[in-house]
Amino acid sequence: MNFKECLKIGKYYENKSIFILHNHGFKDVILDNSYNSYYDISALYKHKIVYIEVKYNSLTDKTHKIFLECLKYDKYNNINISGLSITRAKYYIFFSNTKYYIIKTLRVKKILEKTIRKQYKKLGLNKPSQEDLIKYIEHKGIRTKNTIGILINVEDVKKHSIYYGLIINKIFNN
Repeated sequence: MNFKECLKIGKYYENKSIFILHNHGFKDVILDNSYNSYYDISALYKHKIVYIEVKYNSLTDKTHKIFLECLKYDKYNNINISGLSITRAKYYIFFSNTKYYIIKTLRVKKILEKTIRKQYKKLGLNKPSQEDLIKYIEHKGIRTKNTIGILINVEDVKKHSIYYGLIINKIFNN
């Protein structure tokens, strides 16, 4: 899939988020149409301005996993922190083809850490440091064209979501 197609799909789910967020008590929802690596949407929630990151994965319904971007390659092929590591979003809204999950970013980070710690335990290692977690992602994470990330279980996300539901009237064809 090329960049334009990815952008089109991303914009579709960002726009769909506005309606869903309104239905869950988020007010004054504003989509940031400029490129912003820290969040996609700002809103008023429980009398505070919050930022929301929107993510879509076409394979989630099939794999029951969500891909979390953690590291990114720059133009010199150096690895830098990105995605979940640098977001200013207080909430994430994850989309599959049929469902959505709204979850606090801190919960997403805890799920990621727990997922990696489980892998460490399987290797007979205990209590990895934050540096060890980053090294694990760098060496064991899933590499895409320009990012590295970790898969987390959708059931863990659902269990810790503040809201989740079915997507109704999907009009976008992948």
